[in-house]
Amino acid sequence: YSKERLKDFEIIEIPCDSVDNILKNLGIETLDLISMTTNGAEMEIIEGMNKTLKKGVKYICIARHLHIGDYQGKLKSLGYELLAYDDRGYTFKKQSN
Repeated sequence: YSKERLKDFEIIEIPCDSVDNILKNLGIETLDLISMTTNGAEMEIIEGMNKTLKKGVKYICIARHLHIGDYQGKLKSLGYELLAYDDRGYTFKKQSN
């Protein structure tokens, strides 16, 4: 948006926590699937779930956003391969060891 248009919006800070911390607080040890649609914050969320990913999440589904960077490269670096893609998003599967 232009600077002029941004004046029409109000900034509101909302407290948040990492997936790792939320799962720990809930006593959830492992996940088979995580699916997220967060309007472009997916990579930031994934960065906050290192411990969860190391425990072996089998599938990650991420909403598609045209303005977001390289989902496939980032998830590949974390050990995931692209399983499916359509107009709604991507599904990645943990690579076999």
